[in-house]
Amino acid sequence: MMEQDLFIGVAITPDLEEAMDTCDSVSRAFFTDPEYLSTYEVEGQRYLGKFVESGHLIYTFEDVAQNILSLIARIAPSLEYRRADLRVFSRVHLPTA
Repeated sequence: MMEQDLFIGVAITPDLEEAMDTCDSVSRAFFTDPEYLSTYEVEGQRYLGKFVESGHLIYTFEDVAQNILSLIARIAPSLEYRRADLRVFSRVHLPTA
């Protein structure tokens, strides 16, 4: 059976990349521990965000979006991201034989 999940995140811009490279060790955990945030690449563009299982109620995505934006603000306090900056991608897991 094919499974899929969703990724919600923001594009990693050069400014965000620099903030990730220079942040303190506490903030670094927010993108090195997948319990918080993960990176995901789509067509050569890297994104920072969170994987969620498909099938959640819509209000759950609002909570996830707010959590993502809050963690990114801790990593890059000089950058401003809004919900409109978030993108959603589907990731399909194909069964192995």
